[in-house]
Amino acid sequence: MERMLRDGRKLNPDYSSAIEGCSAALRPYVGFHLMSGATQQPEVFRYTLPDVLLVDGFSNHTWKWSHPEKARRVFLAGERFDLHGYHAQIKPIVQLRERLRAFTDWPARFMDTVGVTVSAPEVQARRSVLSDGETRVVTVTFLNEAGRTDATATVDVSELGAVTAVHRFRLDGAIESLPAGGGSRLTVPVAPDAISAVVLTGRLAPSRAATPTVRQVMAPGPDLVEVTLFQPAGDPRATVALAAAGATWQVVGDETPTPGVRRLRYRPEPALATWDDWRRVTATATWSGGIASAWCCAAPPLVNGDFETVDGRWLRHWAVEPDLAEKHSGRASLRLDNDGKAMGHVSALTPLKPNTRYRMTGWIKRHTTGSHVSIAMIEYEEGSKFQVSAELGARGKQDEWERFETEFTSHAAPRSSAIYLYNRSGQGSAWYDDLALVEMR
Repeated sequence: MERMLRDGRKLNPDYSSAIEGCSAALRPYVGFHLMSGATQQPEVFRYTLPDVLLVDGFSNHTWKWSHPEKARRVFLAGERFDLHGYHAQIKPIVQLRERLRAFTDWPARFMDTVGVTVSAPEVQARRSVLSDGETRVVTVTFLNEAGRTDATATVDVSELGAVTAVHRFRLDGAIESLPAGGGSRLTVPVAPDAISAVVLTGRLAPSRAATPTVRQVMAPGPDLVEVTLFQPAGDPRATVALAAAGATWQVVGDETPTPGVRRLRYRPEPALATWDDWRRVTATATWSGGIASAWCCAAPPLVNGDFETVDGRWLRHWAVEPDLAEKHSGRASLRLDNDGKAMGHVSALTPLKPNTRYRMTGWIKRHTTGSHVSIAMIEYEEGSKFQVSAELGARGKQDEWERFETEFTSHAAPRSSAIYLYNRSGQGSAWYDDLALVEMR
């Protein structure tokens, strides 16, 4: 392991490796320790070796928790997430972790339950302490799956000297200012959310004066990107710049919803719904004492619905080859064949805004009159449950391009959504082209 690390860093100074499980003996040579299925007691290793990166979450099924339940426990222990695929209900858990990582990642020390007690036995709490040069911050993460509204936590803040600011971080992205108080212990209310956190600030080095996070706003209305600056020691008057390939940005909102928090909203040009792919959006905050950046992935509801973008042999986001001989418009369409032995289908992820009205349109050509060929919007719930929110073109004419249209309201809280193309014709081919998903406003 020592030789592998040495040789790897000759090729790339950032080289690292990972192992299955966690090992104190291999700690000097391994960057990532891979846990399984949201390990039941990671706090033992985290408390003993707080500088070691534990990656935990979905891999393997050792413990019979749902994916959101696993993600909540990974959040509670301050581990890194091991995630598979897109899950809309886990996305805010990851985003909450992103808001806190400046105060919970090493050199912050994971203290487990040392220095924190909770009034309700159903609520779990874990404490971390960041004492790095001029910075003094205590963070407490909470797991409250019972939804207790009356729980409080008493926190040891003796490392801070004086508590200058207290903020509660909610699962929906809200940050609330709480009374600071005095003394070596402080009692704070626990949010009724399944997970939440409280950040107690003593003082911050100038280089840590602002912590940015960025996210795509997934709510009915204009397509926006939101930047949150957490600045509990006061406003350093940071300037914020957004960057994404091929996009420019207009500020459409700049507010201070609570002391220590600044929120800016941006509208991209061209409109996000017209982007030809998912793109990385980077927000960089600059102030007199430092600079910090954060990023998110912003996505239109549907990518490559005209089937014109090809990566190598394959249609981007569809994982099939294009048909260049038959098309409604442009250079290509997507063809599905059915040999009578199995239903032909292909799908693409469509990250829809929840509880939002959409219009879905598409063109279909089928080889056989009356064959069951369709375009369907499938929205998944937890596990294997799903609903068909919309379907187009189940029946139609032979060997003619036909346009189909429908409207639907997306699921209020889906796990994920995907558009499926089906060919249930028994035998024969079907072609699809010029698919579109448009939010109705």
